[in-house]
Amino acid sequence: MENTVKVGIFMTLALAVLGYLILRAEQISLFRPAGKRLVAEFASVAGLDDQSAVRVAGVRVGRVDGIELRGREARVNIIVEREVPLLAGTYAEIKNLGLLGDKYVELVPGPAGGALLPEGAVISGQPSVGIDQVLSS
Repeated sequence: MENTVKVGIFMTLALAVLGYLILRAEQISLFRPAGKRLVAEFASVAGLDDQSAVRVAGVRVGRVDGIELRGREARVNIIVEREVPLLAGTYAEIKNLGLLGDKYVELVPGPAGGALLPEGAVISGQPSVGIDQVLSS
């Protein structure tokens, strides 16, 4: 086998491995369904980042897929990747994973017996007590 063919095969394998690592690092999924999309509106999302976790009862069920400013409110686009029955009355809170941990969105499901939230539903974001407020008081 010629050296040129060997180098070509090596480079192809190296690029395939690099592509896989990039997709894993950025948490991009090519073969999974995107999941249910929701929008949560907050007065402030200080410290929340794009790609942050979305949890229900502490269990990761999705991720944040963008944050934008609409007027004086922040709109957080959420993708729920697991089958979780989110009913009417569901609201969102921004919480910390510890005293100095990352921030995430906690979805609190609505009361039993309600209708399921449709794709693209807008839910309210409840203010949560931040470390700044605790320290100032």
